Amino acid sequence: MLLHQLTLVLPKLLLSHQPLLAGLSLLLLRVCVGVAFILHGYPKLMNFTGWSKSIQVPAWLGFISANTMILGGCGLISGLLTPIAAFLIGSSMVVAIGKEIAAGLPFVALDPNGIAPPLESPAWEKAALYLVACLVLTFLGPGIFAIDHVLFR
Repeated sequence: MLLHQLTLVLPKLLLSHQPLLAGLSLLLLRVCVGVAFILHGYPKLMNFTGWSKSIQVPAWLGFISANTMILGGCGLISGLLTPIAAFLIGSSMVVAIGKEIAAGLPFVALDPNGIAPPLESPAWEKAALYLVACLVLTFLGPGIFAIDHVLFR
């Protein structure tokens, strides 16, 4: 009985608060992805020549990529120029996915016993998930809890 009442009330409740919930969801997505890219980009920037060699790109490209991660992450967190920041980070993920597929890595690396993936498995699933998150932010925008919303309404 209670479950039936919830199924009747919950959709109405969610629809009446849809703009607020969408804004909060996009804020959560922006902050999580932004923090992750700052944390990924900072160590790369501190050793961009070594990192560039490890992924076989010129040092100047490694420098640009690391800065894109950090500045793009800051843009996502604040909601400033969100579609541009998300597009730039997403472009970096397209390159990462391409390099990983070319190296023969699977989408998800499974444990040889088939039980679970290792903790840091060599696979391109994480880059694909970041790409999808960046595509969502590029095309939907930052939501109502963003500097962009104030500046460009």
